[in-house]
Amino acid sequence: MVWIQIKKYRYLMMMGLLLIVVGGLWSWLTHSHHFPIRHIKVEATYQKVTQQELTQAITPYLQKSFFGLPVNALKQRILQIAWIDDVMVQRIWPDTVHIRFTEQVAVVRWGHQALFNPQGELFFPASDTFPQDLPILSGPAGMERQIFRTYREMDQILTVVDLRIAQVKVSHRYAWTVRLNNGSELILGKEKPIRRLKRFIAVHDQLFADHARVAESIDLRYPDGLAVRWQ
Repeated sequence: MVWIQIKKYRYLMMMGLLLIVVGGLWSWLTHSHHFPIRHIKVEATYQKVTQQELTQAITPYLQKSFFGLPVNALKQRILQIAWIDDVMVQRIWPDTVHIRFTEQVAVVRWGHQALFNPQGELFFPASDTFPQDLPILSGPAGMERQIFRTYREMDQILTVVDLRIAQVKVSHRYAWTVRLNNGSELILGKEKPIRRLKRFIAVHDQLFADHARVAESIDLRYPDGLAVRWQ
């Protein structure tokens, strides 16, 4: 029994010494004066993200050593830049950090607050960086993705008659209004907006046989017809 206790005691001492040695070695390796980071390699197009934004994000982390650099924390910090979609951070021996990021692609505006990417995800860059001439969507909070999906379906339907959507509004009563790129406004109301849009497509060629005429608004809320106000 005594021999077993002595053996156990020696084992614990050895493990303790090993932890001290490993901890000391790691402290030495991660000290900023040992193995400093000397080079930053960045792969990016810089369409919307500025070098200044990136520099501000990464500079606090460059005081770390090569081994002490918190790669995941740095990655998360870079992802906080609104126009960045994805980022890769990699250490390259002996003194280089490689950063590669891709930027968000904006396809639609959500009011004046945000943008949609092609996956239907909202992101929130500064409004003065918004691209010009994007379609604009607006509606009640919580309906963002639903409105985006319906907009995509409607826009695809309209390509049959060579029209595109400039704006979609959904009122607080859930009534849909669509403004087209030719200036016409489609009033679709609350019930079955896709079906009503398809009714517009069905009569489009007949309605606009005279290509010189442009409709100011087309009210499709009637069960068996529509009302047109001409410019």
